[in-house]
Amino acid sequence: MGQRVQMTWLDSTFEVLPEDIDDIIVQQHARAFILRMIGGFLMPDTPGSRVHLMYLPLLEDLSDTYEYNWGAAVLACLYRGLCRAALISRQVEVGGCLLLL
Repeated sequence: MGQRVQMTWLDSTFEVLPEDIDDIIVQQHARAFILRMIGGFLMPDTPGSRVHLMYLPLLEDLSDTYEYNWGAAVLACLYRGLCRAALISRQVEVGGCLLLL
């Protein structure tokens, strides 16, 4: 769906490791697992059913991921969501016109 992938697709596609695996397949499953963590727990979208693919390039080289400041990214996502929620809660409809209080 656009630039997001369904969490159910990630779950069904990468649920079980095949028996005859190599390092590439293990890394693919690791990336899928991390994407599920990002989309499901760390930075979920509103319904929590999709994860944005913009995180995938960050997982290209798994040995570099420990250098990223994931905590700051999660906080930024949380603050953005709180700001959006505050703006939505301040909207009032008067006579068919939407006003911000």
